[in-house]
Amino acid sequence: MIDNAKDVCVAEAKSARVHTEENAQANFHNTLSARTSAIKKIADADYEVDKAKCMAMVGNEKDVCIKKAKSNKVAAVATAKADKKVSEARTDEAEDKKNAEYKVAIEKCDAMTGTAKDTCVSSAKKKFGK
Repeated sequence: MIDNAKDVCVAEAKSARVHTEENAQANFHNTLSARTSAIKKIADADYEVDKAKCMAMVGNEKDVCIKKAKSNKVAAVATAKADKKVSEARTDEAEDKKNAEYKVAIEKCDAMTGTAKDTCVSSAKKKFGK
């Protein structure tokens, strides 16, 4: 291969490698941050492929192609960031609910005395991981 065809082929090969490595890393670490990072790096690699394909074009068609490639990259990164924020918000929500339910359980225990109260408090702590 020569010229643009070679550039596209190389970019596609690099992109395939990034896809494989980043997905493997994200699966290995199994965290939201790892998944978000992988999506961003994959978006960068895909952008390079799209950009290489655009280089075969001329004039306005090339300009539009490059803008479209950039738009796809920005959209993928924005989606990854939004997904991360939504997931973090849900985690915070679950923690807040758990704390509120724990406070209710402890409040119910306050109406008791002696061993019953101690058992109630112990049970609440065990149930809510406190």
